[in-house]
Order: sequence, then structure tokens, then C-alpha cells
Amino acid sequence: MSGNYWQSCISADCPCPNHRIPMHTSPPLDSMLDNNPAFHHLTRTNNVPSPAEDNTIQGMILDFESRYMAAGSNADKLRALQSDFAAKMLQINTQLQVLEEERTRLSQCIADRRRLLAPSRRIPSEILTHIFSLTIDFPAEEFSMEAPDREILWQFDAKESPLWTMELVCKRWRKEVLESPKLWSFINIFITNDHFADDDDRYLLRLALHLSRAGLSQLSICICDQSDHASSSFKDQLPSCIPILLMPFATRIEELYFMLPLTMLAECRACTLRVLNTCFDDVEDGVFPTLEVFDMAPCLETLETFDIETPLQTLPIQWDRITRYTSGHFFKPSRALLYGGPSPPHIVEILRQATHLQELVVILENPFDTFLNGDVTCCHLASLTMLSHPDTTDSNARPISEVLNRTTFPNLCRLRLKKSGSQEVVDGARSLDGPLDGPETFHAVADCVSRSRCPLSTFIYDNGEILHEDLSNILHLTPTLADLRLTNIGASQITNELLNELFVRENGETLVPLLRTFYISGLLQFDGDVFAGMVQSRWSSAPLHEIGICWFVDNNEEGDWEKNELEQQVVTNHLQAYTSKGLLLLASVKYNV
Repeated sequence: MSGNYWQSCISADCPCPNHRIPMHTSPPLDSMLDNNPAFHHLTRTNNVPSPAEDNTIQGMILDFESRYMAAGSNADKLRALQSDFAAKMLQINTQLQVLEEERTRLSQCIADRRRLLAPSRRIPSEILTHIFSLTIDFPAEEFSMEAPDREILWQFDAKESPLWTMELVCKRWRKEVLESPKLWSFINIFITNDHFADDDDRYLLRLALHLSRAGLSQLSICICDQSDHASSSFKDQLPSCIPILLMPFATRIEELYFMLPLTMLAECRACTLRVLNTCFDDVEDGVFPTLEVFDMAPCLETLETFDIETPLQTLPIQWDRITRYTSGHFFKPSRALLYGGPSPPHIVEILRQATHLQELVVILENPFDTFLNGDVTCCHLASLTMLSHPDTTDSNARPISEVLNRTTFPNLCRLRLKKSGSQEVVDGARSLDGPLDGPETFHAVADCVSRSRCPLSTFIYDNGEILHEDLSNILHLTPTLADLRLTNIGASQITNELLNELFVRENGETLVPLLRTFYISGLLQFDGDVFAGMVQSRWSSAPLHEIGICWFVDNNEEGDWEKNELEQQVVTNHLQAYTSKGLLLLASVKYNV
């Protein structure tokens, strides 16, 4: 856009009315005769002016009339200038609108051309494919809800694969999506009455196209029932078209997430299966079926089951090939006697037969059962997580200790023992969750570590009582320990005496020299200055990088709140200087409600 634009005058003497508004200055006030003492004898009486006074007054009148006419002329000029400016303001407003529209258009032009230079156009194909893979929700996320009949209903987040949308964005995205068969190898199959209606095959055709786009990639399949259980047409069997659809791909199914009754699993075959997740049971009167469907899956390595009390009998697989096993359990007191998940003897037998097991995650509830065989040594197990539900029939049950008392783990690196449902994060720690595990459980941990002599690096213990002697033994037997978290531990045995053991000795020796993370919460009894001194003494040779402390206080012990709050302030004040050197410190006081 071109044109001559208005600019302010530089010179202050410029008379141009376009640049400078004419100024009118009134002379001193002299219009009132009352202000002139020479005329008081005339203004205050009816005397006749003298000839000289008459001439003076006539001159004043002529001067005022001349000035009056000049003021009127200037006023007319200013009105004309005002009118001209008003017209120009209209022009200015019009031009401003034109310029704003021009700016909007130019901004859009800039954005359009910048899009042509966008970095996303230059993203390498392998990175773009990786980004696409991060958008895939597999397996379908499940969540549970309780039905009025005390059964557990499961629902799934039935999202369509985002790949169907991405291929419609642009030619390049479509090309990348279609030329990346691995992206299409993750398939969620949601069983509903609409999806598998006799007169509607659209969903089945979409599944067939999805499978074809996976090319020769190994497949990960998730099958789950998303229909209303009460009105479902597929309560007792799979839709007949699913096994037929999957049969040609049986040699390429590597992962199978089967969120249906176990008896339906017999209809699916997967010769190269490496990962199996069976989430739901169809138990009647506590009797679990035996599935003879795994003879064609010799490569199975990862197994996840849910509420299967007798996995060894129900799933006759080659347990000596399993390297990762997870046994899930949904706790519900009203169904505990029938749906307890594996008992400690079953877990020990699994450890006995799964000779190459490297990772075990199990939720325990039922402690009652008989151990038929002796102790077992798990030579390859590196990670063990056991979570216990409260037993509704025996408050003294200690299912975790029953497992630990009969096992040895010479290569265990990570041990996590936790009451299911309690909170682990110290800074946001809540109160002690339910009855604590007695000291017998922690004593079993100490004995197991003593027998195993394992290179333990991570130890997490939640919601139980501990004894000073047992904890001291564990610390002396695990020089490789780097992460120690003792949370919700009740009347703490972590005293000044124990903290003194963690100080750097005069000869330079240090207990657990690799310890970097230390979290504790519960009814703590040590002094804040002793704890801070321990941290300070280790800083140069064996520093702690992450510390979390939470003092629990009973509601009826107001004095304890003030005492523990003072201890917290002592720790914070002593260690504040180390936070700038890399120390992460979380310290708080919570009511034990």
C-alpha cells in the first residue's frame, strides 16, 4: 500500500491549520466598568458624562466592537476547521479499518507461508512413525465397578485406533501410516451386540482391513466384552467370526490380552504367543477349569492372570519358560472366600516350577492352605513385588511372610512389599491404612535377605511394623542398597541408635554406601538434629540425593504434633543449604486419622 501520510510539523511556528490549531488568547479583564475607578461617578449615578469622558467611552466601544467581530470571525474559522477535522476523522477511521483488514490478510499470508516451512514437514519418517505409535492405546484400559448382585463388572475405554484418523490428515501422513505395518499390529477388539450383529459386517470388515495393514508384523491382540452384560449375546462364547478371522494370523500373534471368561480362551490359538494376559474368570463354586490350549504356544514368556486361584492347574503351560508373571486380584470382602487369587502355597509352587522367572508381581489375600513341598530357591528372580489384602477371616494372617519363609532369592535386586491400596508418596502420605502387618512379616524379610545374600538395590516396605534388629541386619547385609522406602510403618523402630549406624565412621567406612534415596513415614521417634547430622556426615562420600520424611500424629495427641513439627523444622533448617547442591528434601507432618 502506498500514499502520503500525515506527519506532525517539526517547527513550532508553522501556521498551517492542518498541523497546528490556531490559539486565541483573551486580554486582561477590562470589560466591566465597575473595575475602573475613573468611571465610578458615572456607573453609580445618573450623571451626564463630560465631553472628554464621552470621547473615551466611544473609543472603548469601537475597540470592543472590533474585537467582538474578530472573535466571531475566528470562531467561524474554528468551526470550519472542526468540520474539516470531523470529515478527516471519518476518513481516518475508514483508513484504519482498511489497514486492520490489510494486517489480518497479511498475517494470514505469513502464517500460510510459514506452514510451508514448518519443521513438521521435515520430521524424518522414523520419528513421525514413532510419534504415531505413542498415540495408540493398547491394550484397552479397563476399570471395574460393583454390580448390585455383588459381582464385578468390567468396562473398557473403547477408543477407535487413531490411525484411521491420521491417514486422513494429509498425503504424507497417510503414506507413513500405510507404510508402517508395525503401527497396525496393535488391535483392540471390542465385543458388542452392534459390532457383531448378523445383519451388519462393517466392524468385521474394519478388523479385517486392520489385520491386513499389519503386513507380516507380529501381532498384539486385545479382546474384551464392551456390551451390557445383562443383554449381551455373547455371554458364554466368542462371536464365531473372531476365531475364523484370527486363524490365518495364529502364527504371528505374539501378545494376547484376553479380557473374557477363561473357557472362551479355548477358541483362540496363537502359536508364537509370548505375552498372555487373562483378566477375568468364570469360576463356579470355586472350581477353576483346566485349559488345554497352550500346547501350541511354546514361546510364552510373560503371563498375567487375574483372580485365578490355581494357575498351575488352570494354565498347563511350560512354566520353566516364563520370565515374568503377574497375578492380579480385585479385593472384595463379600467374594473373598471364592475369589482370593493364588494362596502362598500356590505362589511357592509357581516359583518352584518357573525356574527361569525373573520378575514376579502378586497380590495375596488367602493365607489358608497347606504347603505340600519344601523350600525353594529362585536363582533367576531379580524383581519381587507382593501386595497383600486384609484377610476377612483371620486378622493374624501374614501371607507375605508365609511366602518369604519358604523361599531364597540369591539374585534379587528389587523387593517391594506393600499393602494394596495404601499410599507410598511421603510428602502426600495419608494415615496408616487399616491394621498394620505385625513385626513377623518384617522379620521374615530380614531372614529371607540373610539366607539369600542377594544384591538388593531397591527395598520398599509399606504398612507394617518393623524391629530395630531386623532393619539393622538388612542394612548390614545389603551394601548394594540404593533405594530404601519404609512407609506407613507405625511405631517406628527407626531411632537415634539406628541413625547413628548410618553415620560415616572415623575410619571412613559407611553402612549402605550406595544409598541415594531414603523415604520414611509413620509414627517416627528419632530426633531431627540426629537425622540431619547423619545426612551431613554422608554428604562428601556417600550422599543421599532424595529424602522424604513424614511424621504421623494421632488426632488426640496435640502435643505430639507440636513436637514433630519442631523436628521437621530442625531437619529442614539443617539441610536447606544442601538443596542447592542437588538434595531433594520432602518433610511434613500429618494427622493419623
